Amino acid sequence: MGFFGALGKIIQGKPVFEPNQNTGQPQAGSASAQPVAPQPASSSQRIGPKQQPEVEFEQVVCQTNGVHMECEVEIKNNSHGQVDLDRLQFLGTNHDLGTVLRAGEARQFRVYSGNRPNSTGYSKVELTVIDQTGDYWQLWYHIDFKAVGDGTYIVDRIRLQQVRDI
Repeated sequence: MGFFGALGKIIQGKPVFEPNQNTGQPQAGSASAQPVAPQPASSSQRIGPKQQPEVEFEQVVCQTNGVHMECEVEIKNNSHGQVDLDRLQFLGTNHDLGTVLRAGEARQFRVYSGNRPNSTGYSKVELTVIDQTGDYWQLWYHIDFKAVGDGTYIVDRIRLQQVRDI
């Protein structure tokens, strides 16, 4: 059926294709209909919608010696697939982590060595990760501080605030 034939049926209010009309598709029960075997997905193909990586700071341990503070964190991958921890910004310092975490895996990192902060101005932590499909994600966390009597602060915990696909 040509364009004008289909247009005429539309104007008449009739269905454009009849159920018994040959559309070039094999019909159910015909001898030429064969099941199609699923093709294996390549690493560049996406299966389903994007899934945000679930990466958390499980543990934060900050030790002080006078005004000096050292912080170690345990970062855990709670995603279903592996993630590559790329970059981390923490208390004004930058780190190239370059570490792959499998699903459920956790690893410790020393992320700060310096004077205790005098304010809570650096309360934002940025973590860039690459998921198993090659997508980059920016994860923002918030630092909860504990005040020390001398006007300085110690990192108490780190909470996830926002995840963004970049």
